[in-house]
Amino acid sequence: MAKRRDILFWHPAVSLLFFALAIGCALLWRHPACLLISLVCGAWNAMRLTRRKRRRAGWPVLAAAVLLTAAINAAFNHRGVTRLAYLPSGNALTLESLLFGLSSGLLLAAVLLWFRCFSRVFTAEKWMYLFAKATPALALLLSMSLQFFEKFRRRFQKVTAAQAALASNGPAKERPLQTARRSFAVMLSWSLESAIVTADSMKSRGYGTARRTAMTRFCYTRRDRLLTLWLLLCGVSLVGAAATGLFDWRYFPAFGGGGAAPITGYLLTLYFLFCMTPLWADCLA
Repeated sequence: MAKRRDILFWHPAVSLLFFALAIGCALLWRHPACLLISLVCGAWNAMRLTRRKRRRAGWPVLAAAVLLTAAINAAFNHRGVTRLAYLPSGNALTLESLLFGLSSGLLLAAVLLWFRCFSRVFTAEKWMYLFAKATPALALLLSMSLQFFEKFRRRFQKVTAAQAALASNGPAKERPLQTARRSFAVMLSWSLESAIVTADSMKSRGYGTARRTAMTRFCYTRRDRLLTLWLLLCGVSLVGAAATGLFDWRYFPAFGGGGAAPITGYLLTLYFLFCMTPLWADCLA
């Protein structure tokens, strides 16, 4: 069970600020060190927030996505000065295109890992707590969207199991495309029906007609104030680094960057400490 000081129990505004900066930085930079820090820290946080039985789920898909992105980029992007070989089509296979594709795959994997952490921490109740008073319709839409993926996964498993049971003893076993089409139609109708039922239920209960009270009361504690100051400091520093081009990295025509400066090492250390904030933030409680 998570401690009361864990990231799961941060104030929702602080959690939203942390993940907005983490995902934004993961999307912004292609510097190899930034990619490595974002990927490793995102993986560590995802492992930490996932139950032990499900920690191995999804890793083969991420690895396949990285390799597929690198392979597709190398097959269609032929820029670069370091030629490794020639493809059957006659186009050159370059080291720079391979590295660019690999960096794109690592960026994709890092962003997906941070979004996995975000989905674990930022529950529908936190969305409602932050946005229901100002924009109740948007808050309801966001909370339903967050729940949609997990419900879709569970329902898809049920539909797939039912279709497999029907196909095992009938002619449907020989028609996989029709079985997949039927499963998709069932999932689509089930999801639309669930959305309509939820909307009608919320409307009948008077959602959005009066001021809403939160089911859970989140207190803005001393730890949250210190974390907010720390995250704002990191955000200003990292945005300044992006604006001045300290983390710029080029892949074409040749692989390289702006060199190793002391300020770059300081900012990379700051970025690592920022990504690992959930590890040491317990000391602020």
